[in-house]
Amino acid sequence: MQPILFVWRGHVVHAYPAMLYCALLVSTFLTAYVAQSYGLNADKTAVATVLLVIPALPGTRLLYVAMHWDIYRNDLRRIWRRSEGGMTVYGGLIASIVFSVPLLWVLDLPFLPFWDAATIGMLCGSVIAKIGCFLQGCCAGRETHAWCGLHLPDQRGAWLRRVPIQLFEMAWAGVLVIAMLLWRIRAPFPGAIFFGGVGTYAAGRFFLQKFRDDHHGENETGVLQSVSVILVLLALGGGFWLWSR
Repeated sequence: MQPILFVWRGHVVHAYPAMLYCALLVSTFLTAYVAQSYGLNADKTAVATVLLVIPALPGTRLLYVAMHWDIYRNDLRRIWRRSEGGMTVYGGLIASIVFSVPLLWVLDLPFLPFWDAATIGMLCGSVIAKIGCFLQGCCAGRETHAWCGLHLPDQRGAWLRRVPIQLFEMAWAGVLVIAMLLWRIRAPFPGAIFFGGVGTYAAGRFFLQKFRDDHHGENETGVLQSVSVILVLLALGGGFWLWSR
């Protein structure tokens, strides 16, 4: 693994934040491209996507910190320490959806078509971000003796034969990107990609979550699986409601 990509003129470039920045860049361009095919203004879509990063990034971190508050409450400076990783995509998703309501209204962008495009962009960004997780050692898998196991570290540097869960999550997001790009041409209604993408991603994360190394106990696994179930139910409910209309 390579948590530090390189050092340039005394500046240390860590793998996780570097891959996260690349993920945001690719996600923004892909979202704007897909939105343009829906008839949305690509420039406004790109602006909205970039602005929604402002609440999304703190959201991903704050949900993670909340789930591990017993660690961070005695060292508050660690909350925003970028080099150590530790983010939860659900926190960013929830924050960005909430803040998108007034933002899209101001920019005169329709909510559901925008999120159809943004869902594809976020899934693609997740593929790239998971490369950072793999290099950093965060979101490590449980110890295993199965054929799929790889000799990998966790974020603390403990090397074990582990489930390469980062690669599995990356593969799942990649499959969904391809599926949603193909399906968007035949999507039955605005919002189908949004609800379909969020629901299927959350369903996959529900099963993959149990293969993560929850070294803080079962609290993290249980919380994230519960959030996954809620998102699946909301996606099914929202999709069915739109379809019935």
